[in-house]
Amino acid sequence: MWSLQARDRKRGEAFVGVRALARQERVPSEFLQHIGEIIDVGGEKVAETRAKTNRAASYIQKHF
Repeated sequence: MWSLQARDRKRGEAFVGVRALARQERVPSEFLQHIGEIIDVGGEKVAETRAKTNRAASYIQKHF
């Protein structure tokens, strides 16, 4: 039952994203800059890169 609820929630979130694209909403440049700063890795190790990517994903989930 839990997996069905999670699946439906993810589908709903995806649908919301599609509707936003259909309305051609723009993402604020500050948001994109913040994500870019989180993901920018330079010459760091894979584990650090993965951690930064996970932080960026968490930030996106909280704001969308």
